[in-house]
Amino acid sequence: MHQFIIEGRVREAQSLLGLPQLFVKAYDDDFLNDDLLGTAFTDDLGYFRIVYQGKDFQEFFDLSPDIYLEVYAPNQTDLLHSTEQGVRINASDFETFDVRIDRSDLGSYAPQLEMELLDEWDEIRANFDPGESIFLSAQGLTPLKPFDVKVLQANGSELYSLRFLSDQYGSIGPVALWIQAGLDDPKTGDLYTVTEARNIWGGRSLRIQLWQDGQQILERTTQFSTVFNRPLLLNGDASGQIRNGFEVGTGSAYLMAYNLPHNGETTYRIFLVNSQHSWREGDPFEPLELGQEVYVDIPFNGEPFIEQEILSSSDLPQGAYDYIARPVSYGVDEDETKVFCDKDVVTRKTPSMVVRKPFAFNSAIKDSQLNVWPCTGKKRGASPYFLFSNTFEPGQDIYFGLQPEVLSPNVNGRLAAIHTFVHRPLQAWATDHSVQNLTVLGDNANVQIVKPQTGSLYVPFQLLWPGASSEGVYDVLVDFGADSIGNLKNFSPNHAFEQDKGLIHGFFQPGFRIIQDPGLSTRFQYAGSYHYFEDCISVTDDDGMSERVERKGVVYFPADFAGATSHHQLSTAQADYPIALVLHGNSNFSNSYEGYDYLLEHLARNGFVAVSIHQKPGMGILARARLIFHHLELIFGDFGVRVRNSIGLMGHSRGGEAVSLAAKLAFQEPALNTYNISAVIALAPTDHFRQHELRDQWAKPYLVLYGSMDGDVVGQPFQGFRRTGFSLYDRTSGAPKSMAFIYGATHARFNTVWRDIDLMAPESMSNFPLGIRIAQHDLQKLISAPLHQQLLKTYVAAFLKLHIEQEAKWEGLFKGEWTPASVEAEHGKKVGIFVQHGREATQRKIIDNFENANWQQSNLGAVSHGGTLNFNPLELHLQTMQTPHETSGMRIAWDNRNGSLSFEIPATDKNMATHQVLSIRIGQRFFNAPLNPIGENKSIYISLTDTQNNKRLINTELFGTIPYPHLKGYIPGRFTLDAMRSIRIPLEAYQMMIQDAPSVDLQEIQRLALEFFPHETGDIVIDDLEISDLVPST
Repeated sequence: MHQFIIEGRVREAQSLLGLPQLFVKAYDDDFLNDDLLGTAFTDDLGYFRIVYQGKDFQEFFDLSPDIYLEVYAPNQTDLLHSTEQGVRINASDFETFDVRIDRSDLGSYAPQLEMELLDEWDEIRANFDPGESIFLSAQGLTPLKPFDVKVLQANGSELYSLRFLSDQYGSIGPVALWIQAGLDDPKTGDLYTVTEARNIWGGRSLRIQLWQDGQQILERTTQFSTVFNRPLLLNGDASGQIRNGFEVGTGSAYLMAYNLPHNGETTYRIFLVNSQHSWREGDPFEPLELGQEVYVDIPFNGEPFIEQEILSSSDLPQGAYDYIARPVSYGVDEDETKVFCDKDVVTRKTPSMVVRKPFAFNSAIKDSQLNVWPCTGKKRGASPYFLFSNTFEPGQDIYFGLQPEVLSPNVNGRLAAIHTFVHRPLQAWATDHSVQNLTVLGDNANVQIVKPQTGSLYVPFQLLWPGASSEGVYDVLVDFGADSIGNLKNFSPNHAFEQDKGLIHGFFQPGFRIIQDPGLSTRFQYAGSYHYFEDCISVTDDDGMSERVERKGVVYFPADFAGATSHHQLSTAQADYPIALVLHGNSNFSNSYEGYDYLLEHLARNGFVAVSIHQKPGMGILARARLIFHHLELIFGDFGVRVRNSIGLMGHSRGGEAVSLAAKLAFQEPALNTYNISAVIALAPTDHFRQHELRDQWAKPYLVLYGSMDGDVVGQPFQGFRRTGFSLYDRTSGAPKSMAFIYGATHARFNTVWRDIDLMAPESMSNFPLGIRIAQHDLQKLISAPLHQQLLKTYVAAFLKLHIEQEAKWEGLFKGEWTPASVEAEHGKKVGIFVQHGREATQRKIIDNFENANWQQSNLGAVSHGGTLNFNPLELHLQTMQTPHETSGMRIAWDNRNGSLSFEIPATDKNMATHQVLSIRIGQRFFNAPLNPIGENKSIYISLTDTQNNKRLINTELFGTIPYPHLKGYIPGRFTLDAMRSIRIPLEAYQMMIQDAPSVDLQEIQRLALEFFPHETGDIVIDDLEISDLVPST
């Protein structure tokens, strides 16, 4: 039956703010009696939708309705507005309305224009102690508009002005107005002790004004207290000066605590914990551990001020920290819990201190003042309440927050303008450093302006781009303006990236991207499905014997309506559809093939005919591979020309080994080479036979997914030839290949039938309930079963879209450039997904593949360290060093910051301008590697020197961290995998103009060097040092 639809929005005319929970009636205007077409309540943004049918209005000769609306209060009786004077004559079957109601007609239902001043606990306050932070919140504003906030003294003299953006609900904040108010002078930049600030500001008032389009619309007044009784925690020094941010080794954890609550004599336990972006009762915390938990017990008799060095500068490691002060009593269990409770004192929304890495050893470009640091993220409803992120879905709110852990000493920004702009190619910066804030965010005239925390440059998260809907790649510039240290009243943005003063999120590669999530987005609303059961067939197995196996499986397909159950009901939206076939691994479950239904449905709704097939327990690899073609025969028989001869294969466990063999059989055997296998995916694959890799003429685009907590395919020497996806990946060649190593992923959680079978030990191992491969203490490292499933949907769908549907926008995912939003984190913690990527031989030029067992000779020339390394590198097969890789590589260890390793480039190979990327595989070692501190991620510099001795060093951290191995099992040295990942540096980064860092001529390169000064010690393995990705011919 044909439907008619009315959609619209009800807004206040003055502010354009959507009006929630109003009751809307739609009528057909008739000569005698008007017909009620339907009703609806508006949602939180004022939107409504009414669906009706022809019978609701079609009388006599009515072919189309004449529509008007009535809007009522939530009680459904008080009429607020009617459009009856503007009836929409002969309306179509889909109409939209923008209903605007004058504020005077809304009465008490009009949005209330409000502004409040808040403390860090979101409590409305009329006065503040010097040193407390002041936040602002406003409601009832025009949505998606910039608003100026002026901070004035009582006499009207302006101290400074900020600018914020309202959200789609017409609200701002809470946003930081003045962090540690009074401890810095807005006019001079001088810093004050708390005592000095109390003397200067005590009793003085501030006027806070909210302006829109040059008109003041609200004002609030607050006063600094004269009686100071609120608790306050700061980090400082013995002189009483605050120390919010400093480089490691230059400051200590020195607590300055004021007005701690007391009830007679007590003791305060001071914890030093990792900072988070807010604190709420019930949040767990982990004290810093340096061999033991870091805390200090301080006897307390109600003094208004106590101070204590908690950790010396020599012992305080890099990181962002909060103090938690807890009154404790002997024998009280609650005092020992590591959970934030109501009696604890903490600085809630700002860190107590940020201990930065030394800029000299960790800058983006050595010897430059370039500041590159992430600053976009997502607001969370649970700890840690904000997650830095560089990937967002269309329509998602994007937040800004700043907590730089590497910072040039030149940067001393006290106000900052935040520009969001389209990412530009590196060469575009050569002649133009200006930036243009997005038009949707108000252009440069309305750029947001914030006041960071003094010393640390910390900015609590705030809205950057509400409902960001324009797919693309973007950067963010933190512009500290022309006057970074003088009177804040004179602050003026540069609207340009001054490399020695500004801070940028992006530059070398996009700061963030807005892109549909391949694990969530779909093209078809419906997916049909059916099971099939056919007669047994015989397939030849690895031992030459014949296996009899049923042909049964489950098929999902795009459909035009819900409940489709036949291949005849395949969607008519397009002429044909590619095939995705899934092959499970070895299992005694007879319905293992049904464990991927979630994946099949997702693929079907993305335009694939997706099938999962049954295999007998114990079948070998060859039988599994041959079985694929018997099932493809059925699928082509069912769907005929409606399926396209473009096939993607995904195999799990033994199936992951079999899908590579199937691609080989399709090439080698005439009876099978009519099947066009276009992409191959191996999920936690076995490698029993060490001969089923993709290469030569049967090479196909290849993806391996494998988890660090796999309890089945663990790849250790005692398993003989039963290796892992690492060895399959290493031996694969001839087409683009990628491997994602996922920290916390297991073997069986990808299959909903298997669930946690790889976490269950045989009964004979009663002392090890989870087996020796996965230990009890490993359980907290596992990612959840739902996240396993989301990961598989995400990576499989994107890989098939890339290589079958030729959707190039997914390519960066498989180069490790970004992680889809739906799988980047769980429970507020980032998921470690580390990608290797390799190209076919025609796209790369090898500098050293480390296959000649001589560390002093690369594929191109001599290699040396000039005595800077106290240990000579080792070039040998990596499996002899307890890594899972089946390739030779180089082990490099160092015990000082001066170490480097140089690769000479002969004149015949000096031109690197032919390629786009410098690539290396690199990983940390765990087994017998005391030079790698436990849990410490690493970075190195890679330098290029041209024939004129111009040299540039680039920090690999810009393009991905070198993670510490994910420890696993009761015997970590036996089961932890020292895995490599790819680091890919755009070669153009060596040539573009960077202040204070010489450019190199990419056509005249004479030397490449690995330089190890970011870390005092280290022990790594490397492979595949090369230039890759040919520059396209013009």
